[in-house]
Amino acid sequence: MKLSDNSPITNISSITEDKNNNLWIGTRDGEIFQHDKERNSFTKFLPIDTDTIKSVNRIIHLLVDSNNNMWIGTMAGLVLFNIDDGTIKQFSHNPNDKKSLIDNRISALFEGNQGQILIGTYKSGLHIYNAKKGSLDRINPHKNAPNFLHAPYAEDIVFGGDPFVRLIHQDQHGNYWISTTGKGINHFDTKTT
Repeated sequence: MKLSDNSPITNISSITEDKNNNLWIGTRDGEIFQHDKERNSFTKFLPIDTDTIKSVNRIIHLLVDSNNNMWIGTMAGLVLFNIDDGTIKQFSHNPNDKKSLIDNRISALFEGNQGQILIGTYKSGLHIYNAKKGSLDRINPHKNAPNFLHAPYAEDIVFGGDPFVRLIHQDQHGNYWISTTGKGINHFDTKTT
């Protein structure tokens, strides 16, 4: 992959596509590139003032959702950027706020079939974005997901040690499957959360 000046794009960490079939690339250097279909090359996308939004560094995961919001998961938090109107919202860990991220290091992003955005972190945190409130809801299998099935360490999906959420997938029944590093595959029924 090359830029319009033929220089290569390096340290690619994530690729996503928006509703207009535009390809987006995030890098470990904190850069975002958009594919230019007419020139068949990539251009650097600079919508975000990185002096204002400090967490756009070392991008781990990019997701453009069905509402044309770009979710930028980094090693220092989560940024929600609306591509259409340019609005920005930042999420980070706050030990005094139970609605904040469990950990700033974002490891997975996924949009469910009903438009739910799930966010996974390195400290086994799993969150769902509450669009009505503009905040994050933590998923705790012991409190708000009684049908959370996990073997063998149910307590570790949210409050674990080293394992982290790696991938999130939704099956045809609307159930989420969460793979973790070190603690296996987890499943929960969205009808009970």
